[in-house]
Amino acid sequence: MKARRWMVVTLAMAPLAGAQEPPPPPVWSGEAGLSYVQTAGNSDASTFGAVFKLLRQKDPWKVAFATAFVRTETSDVKSAEKFDALLRGERALGPRFALYSQGSYLRDVFAGIDGQEILEAGGLYKLAAGPKHFLAVSASLAYTAEQRSEPSPDRNFLGGRAGLAYKFQISPSAEFAEDVSYLQSFEESSDGRVAHRATLTANMNKVFALKLGHELLYLRDPVPGKKSTDNTILASIVAKWPAPPPPAPPCPCPPRE
Repeated sequence: MKARRWMVVTLAMAPLAGAQEPPPPPVWSGEAGLSYVQTAGNSDASTFGAVFKLLRQKDPWKVAFATAFVRTETSDVKSAEKFDALLRGERALGPRFALYSQGSYLRDVFAGIDGQEILEAGGLYKLAAGPKHFLAVSASLAYTAEQRSEPSPDRNFLGGRAGLAYKFQISPSAEFAEDVSYLQSFEESSDGRVAHRATLTANMNKVFALKLGHELLYLRDPVPGKKSTDNTILASIVAKWPAPPPPAPPCPCPPRE
C-alpha cells in the first residue's frame, strides 16, 4: 500500500520536476591563478605568470574584466615580459544574439610592441548554447592605436575583427575552451593579426583547478627584426569563486516493503 502511494506522488510530481529550470549563474564570479617554473644547473631560468578574471552577469547585461602577466628571466636577465588587460560589456538581445563593446591593452616589448590599445564594438551570435557545447561567432569594428619600438613608426588604424569562441564541457570536472580572432586593417591590406587562445581546465576540488593554456599572436607585418609569431604555453593553478552549487537531491523513490 505504501509503495502504491509513493508511486502516485512520484507520478504527480514528474511534470513539475520536468518544468524546473537550472539555477541562474551567480551575479559575481571570478578566478585568480599563479604559475612559477625555476630551473638551475646547466640552465638558469625562471618564469612567473599571473592571471585574474572578474565577471558580473545579470540579464540582460554581462561585464567582464581580465588581465594576465608573464615574465621570464634567463641567467638573471629578463628575456620575456608580456602584460595584457581587457574590459568588456555585453547586452543580450535574445537567447542567441548580443551586442558588445570592449577595450583591450597589450604590452610586449620583446615583440616590439611598447603598447597597444584597441577599442571595438560589434555583435555576436550563438550557434550552440547547450550545456555540453557552446559555439559563437562575432564581428566588430575596431580602432587600434599601437606604439612600436624605434625605429618602427607607430600605427593607428580603423579595422574589422571576426571571431570564433568554442567551449566543450568534457566532464563535470574538465573543460576545454578556444577563442580565435582575426583583425584586419582597412588602411593597409598587409596589416592583419591573428590571436588564438586555448585552455584545458581540470578541477581538483570545488575551489582549485589545474589549467593548461596556449596563446598565439601572429602579425602579418611584424616590427622589423622581430618574428611574426609569438607562442606562450603556461600551466597554472587557479582558484575559482563562488564554489559550484551542490548536486540536486535524487528523485523520491518508494520505500521497500
